[in-house]
Amino acid sequence: MTILQVIRDASTVLGIDVPDLVFGATTREMVEMQALANEMAQRIADVCDWQILKVIKTYTGDGTAEAFTLPTDYNRMLVTASLWSNVWTWNLNHVLDADQWLEMQVVPYTFIYGNWMLYGGELHILPVMGTTDTVKFFYISNLIVRANDATTKAAFTADDDTFRLSERLLKLGIIWQWKAQKG
Repeated sequence: MTILQVIRDASTVLGIDVPDLVFGATTREMVEMQALANEMAQRIADVCDWQILKVIKTYTGDGTAEAFTLPTDYNRMLVTASLWSNVWTWNLNHVLDADQWLEMQVVPYTFIYGNWMLYGGELHILPVMGTTDTVKFFYISNLIVRANDATTKAAFTADDDTFRLSERLLKLGIIWQWKAQKG
C-alpha cells in the first residue's frame, strides 16, 4: 500500500478531503500530512527492534584505528546490543560511562576482554583491533521507506513510496496523532 493510499484511507476517517496528491501538494492539510506521515513512521520504527530493519555490520581492524564510522543508514543499536569479535570468546563489554572510557585510555590497563562505546558519531573499540580482527553486530537501519524502484530511504518523499513496516499501524498512528493535534 502506498503512502498516498494510507493517507487517503486516513482522510476518510478524519473527515478531510481525500487527496489525489500528497507529496507535491501545497494545501495546508497535505503539507501537515506529509510531516505527520514521516513523524509517525519514525515513531513506529523506533518503538522496538523490528526484524526487517535489523542489519549486520562487520568492521575489520587495521592495527591502529580505535574508532569506526557508523554505517550511513545507522539509526540506533538494538535494545540488547552485543558486539562479537573473532578474538574474544564472549561479547565485548559495553562501556556506558565516559569517565570509565577515559580511564581505560589513560591508566595503564591490561585488557582481559574487549570494550566498546558510542560517541562522536563513531563506534570506539578497545583494545585496538589487530589487522585480522573483526567485530560484528546488529543495528537498526533508518531506511524505513521503500521507493517505487525498490530502493530504501529514510523518509517519504513521493506518493508511491511504501512503508517497510505495518501500513495499518501507520494509518492508525496518523489518525490518532491528527485527532490529538486538532483536539
